[in-house]
Amino acid sequence: CTTGRSEPGLSQKRRPARVGARHRSAMFACCCSEEGGLYAGQVLQIPTLDERNAPLATPRLLEPPAAKADTPKAKEYDSPKTDAAEARAPAAVPESRAAPAQTFKITLAKTPGRQKAPMGWRLDCVATSVLYIFEVSSDTSTPVWAYNATAPEDKRLQVGDYIKSVNGQTEVNMMTAAIEKDEELELIIQQPTILNYTVQKNGASLGLELKYWQAGTTLMIGAVNDGAVKRSGLNICPGDRIIAVSGALGSSEALLQKLRGPDPLVLTISRCS
Repeated sequence: CTTGRSEPGLSQKRRPARVGARHRSAMFACCCSEEGGLYAGQVLQIPTLDERNAPLATPRLLEPPAAKADTPKAKEYDSPKTDAAEARAPAAVPESRAAPAQTFKITLAKTPGRQKAPMGWRLDCVATSVLYIFEVSSDTSTPVWAYNATAPEDKRLQVGDYIKSVNGQTEVNMMTAAIEKDEELELIIQQPTILNYTVQKNGASLGLELKYWQAGTTLMIGAVNDGAVKRSGLNICPGDRIIAVSGALGSSEALLQKLRGPDPLVLTISRCS
């Protein structure tokens, strides 16, 4: 569902980029709404974040590159979209959970002949090897609702869970292709590890290269460059997701704005262990 590129992380020999500067990371994104409208290969241009009094740059959508002939089309059938991005976020900031989270296998069965009907979730496809569930629908006709209705409470699909494999496929493009075409889906689910870190910027940049799904509710860390996070020695790694800032949830763009807030910042991190 995602193919993309990102400029290398800044080394100490290169001047850190500011918002609005030329150093940017770009993600190519695709998703499919319930109505089947494909937004294939959208390019979201995202600057490396620098909070030092620079205005927040507006991401630009660019034309997608031509798809390779041997690359299968990746599509995602979402549950119905809500109007407010905040409605797709969890109702409350998850509590810290440093203990290993559960990994388990489940099976979702589609209604025969309705392979392209909504699954009952919305997926963030910004990573290359995991899918992130950022909304679970209450629609009782969907496979996700049917599974959750009979599953043990600790193994129900929830907002924040990761999908690591679909019918043996572990790359995002192949996983979303399997979700589209297969009537029965065997999924490996990883519950998140939730961590909280407090960072003092003291006028410096966080030094984080951030990537996000345009309709999503998290910020994925692409690289940790020189800045307040690295200098604080915080255990924040590429692939981690910022899901709340100082207790505030919201859309990805809302979280970007919150990162510009005053010290100290409390970053709530979701990690796919």
